[in-house]
Amino acid sequence: MELSRAEKCHLAELMGWFPDARSALNWGGPGLTFPFEPKRFMEEIHFERMDGFVWVERRRLAGFAQTYLKYERCHLARIALAPDRRGQGHGRPFIRMVAEAGCAAYGAAECSLYVLDDNLPALRCYRSLGFAPAYDPKPPTEVPNCLFLVASREALR
Repeated sequence: MELSRAEKCHLAELMGWFPDARSALNWGGPGLTFPFEPKRFMEEIHFERMDGFVWVERRRLAGFAQTYLKYERCHLARIALAPDRRGQGHGRPFIRMVAEAGCAAYGAAECSLYVLDDNLPALRCYRSLGFAPAYDPKPPTEVPNCLFLVASREALR
């Protein structure tokens, strides 16, 4: 598995991974408008303002994630695997790689992320990597069932 920078050419395939409003909300939060429109989608995921990473295998997009600095941590955002890659153990190595790239870029010792409390596959993956609930000074009030999780960079290696 090799990580590279996300490019605009990856977005069309990425949009196809989320077939309905619920899956789009689970992945991208309440700021996404569904159905997707390419230009608006790029703006709503802050594509130009956030570091984006992809895993491409056999010329197909297999994973996507974004990072930014939040509370002096590398915050992981919009993590997704291609539908045919889910449930096969690819999530942990992909997240580890994204976390390491983000922590190195920001000089961070910890990573954080948000996840909906009913997204059980994602929660299991994150917990297996050492993520645990943490205090969020500014929780997203528009998503009441959203959990804020933190893991140390060391735990993610």
